[in-house]
Amino acid sequence: MRPVLIAALCALALPAAAQREPGVLNIGIGGAITSVDPHFYNASPNNSLAMHIFDRLVERDAKAQPFPGLAASWRVVSDTVWEFRLRPGVTWHDGRAFTADDVAFTIQRAPNVPGSPGGFGGFVRAIERVEVVDPLTVRFHTARPHPLLPTELASVAVISKHAGDGAATEDYNSGKAAIGTGPYRLSAYRPGDRAELARNEGYFRGAEPWARVNYRFIGNDGARSAALLAGDVDLIDQVPSTDLGKLKRDARVTVSEVQGLRLIYLVTDHSRQKDVPFVSDNDGKPLPSNPFNDVRVRRG
Repeated sequence: MRPVLIAALCALALPAAAQREPGVLNIGIGGAITSVDPHFYNASPNNSLAMHIFDRLVERDAKAQPFPGLAASWRVVSDTVWEFRLRPGVTWHDGRAFTADDVAFTIQRAPNVPGSPGGFGGFVRAIERVEVVDPLTVRFHTARPHPLLPTELASVAVISKHAGDGAATEDYNSGKAAIGTGPYRLSAYRPGDRAELARNEGYFRGAEPWARVNYRFIGNDGARSAALLAGDVDLIDQVPSTDLGKLKRDARVTVSEVQGLRLIYLVTDHSRQKDVPFVSDNDGKPLPSNPFNDVRVRRG
């Protein structure tokens, strides 16, 4: 049996008409946000919210191609040293300047968040030491050549040292430590319900068109599609496959699709010699050995 490779399609649906309230965008999301802390859990709903509030050294465009974010440029200094030049003039939501010290603090904290069910340590594991050269220059020292570092850093939100030093995940959820450089500021976060965002007028790329964004959790697929069609929300993600055809036929709705980055492999279990979960004989009894280790079973 050969492994099966599945590439998911990411889809968004939005009505053709403008939003109900001028300057307000209402988004309905299918996945629950577990925290505003951008380093707490590497999950799509959390990351999607964090991208409104925080920036990364390297960003990715709609086709996942890297481009400069908080780093204006980067270069290889030696086989084991990357140098990143930071964008000048960037400020945090509270007006303080963004510097290399914030980057060093971010790299130290990202893999060390207490209680994290699955964090961002893998993206910074190659970094052995962070060298702050000057306020706008930082060097990452690795144990061996690591050409993927800029791509990996595109997954790590940069947080402020002055707001995050000593802060816990709950301080981000309350808004106290949720001070980013991103296009929106956190106004409120209600777990299991929504996050409310306000435009960052001083965003270094220019102010966004929406003054406020309501980021609502609507876990039920049917309810999410219904909210879109009723005009309760202006945009949804995780478009239900059962509703996709109907939404595409509706002249009021535009469906946007792109091949996702997530790869899911289906493989046989070779990790044990016996007692393979969910495997039994025709009578429902456990097998004495792992049948997947038999080439005849895999070929069958």
